[in-house]
Amino acid sequence: MKRFFKIVSAFALLFTGCFAVIPSMDKSVDIQQLIDSYIKNTPAVGVAVAYVDHGNIKFFFSGKSSIDQDKLITNESVFEIGSITKVFTTLALMEQIREGKILLDDPIEKYLPGIKIPEKNGNKITVKQLATHTSGLPCVPTNLYPEDEQAPYDDYDLVKLYEFLGEYELEKEPGAEYEYSNLGMALLGHVLAKADQKSYEEMMQARVFDRIFLRNTYLSYKDVDPSKMAQGHHLYEKVKNWNLSIISPAGSICSNIDDMVIFLAANMGLINSIMCDLLHGCHAKQVDIPKNSFGLIGVGLGWHINYSEEGDIIWHNGGTGGYESFIGFNPDTQKGIVILSNSTEDFPTDLGLHILNQNFYKLNPTCSTASFSSPSS
Repeated sequence: MKRFFKIVSAFALLFTGCFAVIPSMDKSVDIQQLIDSYIKNTPAVGVAVAYVDHGNIKFFFSGKSSIDQDKLITNESVFEIGSITKVFTTLALMEQIREGKILLDDPIEKYLPGIKIPEKNGNKITVKQLATHTSGLPCVPTNLYPEDEQAPYDDYDLVKLYEFLGEYELEKEPGAEYEYSNLGMALLGHVLAKADQKSYEEMMQARVFDRIFLRNTYLSYKDVDPSKMAQGHHLYEKVKNWNLSIISPAGSICSNIDDMVIFLAANMGLINSIMCDLLHGCHAKQVDIPKNSFGLIGVGLGWHINYSEEGDIIWHNGGTGGYESFIGFNPDTQKGIVILSNSTEDFPTDLGLHILNQNFYKLNPTCSTASFSSPSS
């Protein structure tokens, strides 16, 4: 979730049957060299990458599962994926829309009877606004006071969430403008679970994980075999995994590169799945954003959309206390990439956008910084 406590600067899966190894890649890009440099030149510990090009895949790995062990990162290594969780949550939303259980324009108070929901000038927060970061809610709840900053959500529960909703006054009308909100997406997941009459975990397992056959994807690090969980790090120091509790729909999912490349392939339409139409619906632009230096031009249901001369890029990144991640693809060039890191360096987003749009996003050879070029109009 592009780190709940570090408000994002960028707005902050076993798959062998259908893919073949890429015989060659763009000579201007050497992913293995880039990630090796990332591990060597930054306080990063390990990284796993899956690159898809016209239905072909290649995996890349560098570094270790933990700073104090010799165990290497492999396709089985499980990472916290942070805010990429959001596009799983919005996929569950599309499932409920298809079944007629929920409508995008419904006010969320419909699903939370008896709970006071903030509004402004008579304008109520809708399901769509939660899914597109236009609800007017802040990034994190204002009544969040963690006892342990390494575990910021351990003691944040439903009671505190409802207290926040009852006391908070919106500064802008719902739908007025885009403002990235972990809180808003967490509330969306809660609304969906209430509409489904299930827990968020039960809903996601049935509606998403089982239907895309994600066998190594989990709603909490607590469900992961400890021998497969890559240790999270910040500046070479091991940190705690996050227990997100009621905030789970915004960033709790853990997964490995095998499952994440299945999810990427499904989003790219490379897998014949009953979910493909729903995934495509999530990609459709719902909100326009004035084109800025970062290239962001719009947002779908959960997904961000960036400008590219070769076709727009659909993507999301994520980060928790010890992990960073990126998933993105270009439907026109049929290229996509997933990057999972057990360190808090921002490189996964830098590399992902560079791979998908080299003309716009320039990556420093040392893998420590990146810069934007102005796109041609």
